[in-house]
Amino acid sequence: GIISMDKSQKRTGPPLLRMGHPMAFIAFLRHIGAPVDRYLRSQKLPVSCEDPDMFVPLARAWAFFETAAQHEDRMLGWLVGAHVGDHNLNAGLLSKLETAPSLFQALQRLIQLASAEASHLQLGMHERQDDVLFYTHYSGMRYVAGYRTSQAYQIQVIIGVIRHFLGRDW
Repeated sequence: GIISMDKSQKRTGPPLLRMGHPMAFIAFLRHIGAPVDRYLRSQKLPVSCEDPDMFVPLARAWAFFETAAQHEDRMLGWLVGAHVGDHNLNAGLLSKLETAPSLFQALQRLIQLASAEASHLQLGMHERQDDVLFYTHYSGMRYVAGYRTSQAYQIQVIIGVIRHFLGRDW
């Protein structure tokens, strides 16, 4: 069966992203000594936001990701996602996922929870005969600056969840 979360048809406003995602980039960039405030200001994002549940325009967040990647490291999305997955998976998220009896059911729960992260995110799993396809997609936004960096970050966070359940060398 197909399990998915597609709110794009229900959203008519501009795409939004929960500030928790840019905050992961901010933490990593500060850790490596990058001029984070300058990158944030250039994309008109808050410099001293402490609220991960505040929503910001997705295009600005992605532009921030892209600007930082251009100046710091083209692999920034992978690096931030690995940093989050290795060290900083949200404790609240983990507590909601850890009660699942299997990794598959934890990923199903992750899909349901992801609807609160971004307004136009399509996230899901499709069970096939011999495997399961897990996908994350923003319809019509593939060529928006920062899309690839965002996708790399999301994939690495998902890998972090899998490693949390199956061990580092899964």
